[in-house]
Amino acid sequence: MSRTWIKWSLSFLTLLAMPAFASGQPDSSELVVKIRAGKSIFRSMPFSGSGIIFRSGRNNDEAFVLTSEHVVIHARNSYRHTIENRTFGQNTAQVAAVDWGVGLALLKVSLPKELVKTLPGREIFSQGAPERGASVKVAGFPHETTNLIETRGQIIDPQSARHAIPLLNSMIEVLGAHGEFGMSGGPVFSDAGDSVIGVLSHQYLEMTPGGRSRVHESRTGGTAQNHLLVISSDAANAFMTRYFSNRDGFRAAFVRDPDAQFAGKDAVISGELRFELIASQSSGEIGIGGGDVVGVGGGDVVGIGGASESSTSPVVLVERSRNTKAFSSAWNIPGRQKWFRSMSGRLMKGGSVKLPYFIEKMSDSQSRRIGFNDLPRFVRLLTTQSLRLITFGERSSESAEQARIRKAGEALAALVMQIHANAPTDALAPALSLLDSLMVLSDAARSSDANELLDPEAIRALEQDAGWDLLFFLQFERTVELMKATVELRQIAQNQ
Repeated sequence: MSRTWIKWSLSFLTLLAMPAFASGQPDSSELVVKIRAGKSIFRSMPFSGSGIIFRSGRNNDEAFVLTSEHVVIHARNSYRHTIENRTFGQNTAQVAAVDWGVGLALLKVSLPKELVKTLPGREIFSQGAPERGASVKVAGFPHETTNLIETRGQIIDPQSARHAIPLLNSMIEVLGAHGEFGMSGGPVFSDAGDSVIGVLSHQYLEMTPGGRSRVHESRTGGTAQNHLLVISSDAANAFMTRYFSNRDGFRAAFVRDPDAQFAGKDAVISGELRFELIASQSSGEIGIGGGDVVGVGGGDVVGIGGASESSTSPVVLVERSRNTKAFSSAWNIPGRQKWFRSMSGRLMKGGSVKLPYFIEKMSDSQSRRIGFNDLPRFVRLLTTQSLRLITFGERSSESAEQARIRKAGEALAALVMQIHANAPTDALAPALSLLDSLMVLSDAARSSDANELLDPEAIRALEQDAGWDLLFFLQFERTVELMKATVELRQIAQNQ
């Protein structure tokens, strides 16, 4: 038997094995793959999801899979990934690019060149926002099966802000299609099936009659959800362009700490900073709409008259990253370089800094505290230019002046709490905004950034607030002490 005949026979068999979409419309059953991730392909691989396979690369001759970032483990070494479906069987894959900030990941798959040629290129991903009301097809593999599920739904909002992927401006809301744990990362096709309009995320919306909608993360199997959140093809195209235009220089804004991810903990890395959520909601839900303000008042407001601060504004721990591999990126959040330099100086010693909330300046005399209860919300707030992050650092090297500022802030906070505790809430209502701003002022004085946060002109404006008249009427002596503490902080700020 000649070598030429053997070579021709193998080529013929390869052609027979090629997917049907080589000469026609893509078939989703051949484009969608099941993804598994774990420490070894010979052991249980607990992470699973779905993705879409396509070809790209310098010569358009390499196979890649686009999926949701949480489906893969954010590391090239120590962890293993596989993809499979009935067309390709099972193949090993490597993480090519991943960015927690935009919710996406790319896997590179080794396939025979003849098979890669049959795959659709990146042009399968549509451009521009889809139409509201358009019918779409959602495809993916549930966690405990290799059977593909395909259902149809309808786009109810092509540019929704109701999501919790921090660096995305919007996502697509799809109603009616089936989605469950294991299907995230799978493609969402146009009604005709000839293009991909987005990637199914691991988040979905839960509607509560008479209450606000909540974004949930699908973390356990078996529960079907039909109000899905989809990462748009525009976001996917931007992510892929970043990678394919400069593979060696690709840097993610944020990646997960792979060991923490495998252990089920929330921790992300950006540059030399590692952000870890050390208190979180057990339900995995993220509020959309309504108040998430931390300060004075009732309802969802936390502080005076509300619940304990730790119950809704958990602390994010920041420490210097030990990860110096290629996945770590340069700090590239606009407007935060100064804050980053300040943090780096403290963290280089191996310490940590607690980040309890942000301050938003609403006017010269009004500010409010804004809390967060998950890492996506923290990062979204961090990238908002109008907010100032409150930080609490070590006090071992506290100067005499810093100690004086801190003690003045503590005295101010104690007086505010006493006034609130000794007056009916209804009677205090017209002065609550003043008390709220005084609490923010006390927080600034007690923080490790007091020198930068204390603004004498803002404090002077606060001294002119009309709410003082009511406080003097209700509790004259305590209000006199409160005014003295406020003036003292202004004088300290002026003398800095």
